[in-house]
Amino acid sequence: MKKEKQNQIEISLIVLCLIVTDILPLPEAFAGKDKGEYRQSEEQLLDIASDSLLHLEKSIKKDGFSSAMAALNIWRNTARDAGAFDPVKYNDFKKRIYLKFIDHILKWFDTCVDEGWLDDAGFWSRAYYVRSSEIGAFDAARYDEMKNRIQKKMKQIQRKKAEKNAGK
Repeated sequence: MKKEKQNQIEISLIVLCLIVTDILPLPEAFAGKDKGEYRQSEEQLLDIASDSLLHLEKSIKKDGFSSAMAALNIWRNTARDAGAFDPVKYNDFKKRIYLKFIDHILKWFDTCVDEGWLDDAGFWSRAYYVRSSEIGAFDAARYDEMKNRIQKKMKQIQRKKAEKNAGK
């Protein structure tokens, strides 16, 4: 019984505190009246854009596709804020990121075909199609060669299985 009474008192105090805080006006600093009044100087915006450009360059060299694309988008937004956005530069960076990723895709495709992981090789060939098409670098002859390599490897694997089963 005492425990219930104590719980009721605690709940009543919490409710009372909530009511009091809801009634009392907040100081202006917490009321959000000065939201948006803080502006960065043009020099600060240019510094931020410059820093994000350096990060983008490093990301293109060292990071993977998603990280580099995130760095590209951050640079685009900070450069726009600073009034220094160059769409040509943006497209060049984007193309560099995609070309690097396409090289990565082709290496994985080769590995998958060599190891006989044909489902994975099919995935990487489709990834090549999508990513290279996005930047206008799609090579239909290369794509057909990729499909032919998968089919050739599949026949080779089937032939080995048939030989193995015939030998039993």
